[in-house]
Amino acid sequence: MARTQKTAVLAPLRIHTVSLTPDVAATLKDLQQECSDQLGRTVSASAIVRALLRLAARQSPPVADITMLISDEVDTGRVWGWRAGQKQPKRSPPRGSRGSPFL
Repeated sequence: MARTQKTAVLAPLRIHTVSLTPDVAATLKDLQQECSDQLGRTVSASAIVRALLRLAARQSPPVADITMLISDEVDTGRVWGWRAGQKQPKRSPPRGSRGSPFL
């Protein structure tokens, strides 16, 4: 009788939307292609982002470096989030969605 292999239980994925500038999107696409070429299979942008976050968690980059990069973008006029104490505007659900995040 053949033994069946147990498959690893994978953690569920959560969906997040990420906004990228054209130059950062091009960098992500180039990295995707390089990884795909090296692995011999298609690598998704999500897999790249997850790998980069795991790498950052493993190497624990200085928060000062990360905040400096964020500050550089804010200084150019790009807005990331809300300032402390600032009230966020209420957003209405898209038309026809009836409030469901899955439509």
